[in-house]
Amino acid sequence: MATQIIHANEMFTIDVTVRESDTYTKAAYLKFERNYRPDSIHGCDEMFLTPTQLELIGRFLIRQADEIRTAQAFREVA
Repeated sequence: MATQIIHANEMFTIDVTVRESDTYTKAAYLKFERNYRPDSIHGCDEMFLTPTQLELIGRFLIRQADEIRTAQAFREVA
């Protein structure tokens, strides 16, 4: 199991947890928790994906981040 905690600001974090669901289904468990203050979960999304689907989500997010950075850089120059 692995958890990435993203500190958006001093009052808001997003905790992303990934682990193998179980040894029989061959699925990955993905959970997003939205926390508005320490130790207070205000939203949670959980899903089961194949490892390939999990990888596709990761690649999609990387592509979108690159496109947004590029668009922001062009706006700064203009």
